[in-house]
Amino acid sequence: MAKSKLKRALVAPLDWGMGHTARCVPIIRYLIESHVHVVFAGNKNQQAYISSRFPQLELVDLDGYDIVYGTSKLGNKLTIAAQLTQLGKKIKTEHEWLKKNVTTIQPDLIISDNRYGLYASDINSVILTHQLQIMTGVGALGDMVVQKYHYSLLNKFSEVWVPDVATAPGLAGKLAHPGSLPSNMKYIGLLSRYADQPVTNEGNFTLALLSGPEPQRSIFEQELREQFKAGGKHITIVGGTWSKDAALPEEGGITYYSQPDETTLFDLIAKAKVVISRSGYSTLMDLVAMGKKAIVVPTPGQTEQEYLAKSLAENGTFMAGEQGKSNFPSLVERSQNFVPKFPFSNADFMGFKSVVDEAIGGV
Repeated sequence: MAKSKLKRALVAPLDWGMGHTARCVPIIRYLIESHVHVVFAGNKNQQAYISSRFPQLELVDLDGYDIVYGTSKLGNKLTIAAQLTQLGKKIKTEHEWLKKNVTTIQPDLIISDNRYGLYASDINSVILTHQLQIMTGVGALGDMVVQKYHYSLLNKFSEVWVPDVATAPGLAGKLAHPGSLPSNMKYIGLLSRYADQPVTNEGNFTLALLSGPEPQRSIFEQELREQFKAGGKHITIVGGTWSKDAALPEEGGITYYSQPDETTLFDLIAKAKVVISRSGYSTLMDLVAMGKKAIVVPTPGQTEQEYLAKSLAENGTFMAGEQGKSNFPSLVERSQNFVPKFPFSNADFMGFKSVVDEAIGGV
């Protein structure tokens, strides 16, 4: 493999759940293999996760957006909307952070996953996002207005990397394949930390992967616990919490992990007969990479996840459930006759390498 002409790359993913950090793993791994010194910027939880994968990485502190959710579908939409006015301030703050720290970090390349303030006019600055079209939930006019503003932010970067295949609908559907595209964007293929890892389906259990901000994460966990306990069914739950105090105690029929290490997590997913998870895009890419049968459940009021769950259920990639309405033990029973359709190849998970090569000056 040719050595990079660059020396240093700054990688900084959004802290809205751990998915943005997880999907940067294959990019970070390939940068290291290409002899690039990677500096990772994030909060303490993000740093802990990345350090478990790449203990040699240089770490720097960068505060997150600290998004919180409401307790209902409508409340969630209103809570998120109320925080949108703060996002502009966060973007400005992280841009000032970059200007303050750029001399110390000295990056030749910046890769930002959904952090819109991490661009510099004199440095090759890339933003990674699967949402070119943001689903506002208020209709076509609202989508158009938001897209125009969104593109004005994307155009501040040298390039926009979209983790999906170029041929519509891909995995992200209209999110990544809108009617008009930014002039500086590239489809880089799918990204998964689990691509190229052998999967053995040896287990016969249901696995729930919980993620995302509170209180919706805990609400969904409690719902699953109650339903499976009432039906006398077993379920293994990965809580996705960093604080052990946040986890409920184990009960009969429920095996619980708060935040397992990567080896254990991969083994759980690989051996699960069916997975119940949020329809966050990074999780979906992992499930596709592993060829897993799954029931995807959007966070109530999060329009992106609602769209992905619906569209992927319609095309037969996954089954879909609804928090607060679905009987999940019954869906698990129905999943026995469900045969998922995965129209993607291993090559679709390797396409990012040529794009990275170009960005770092590889030959």
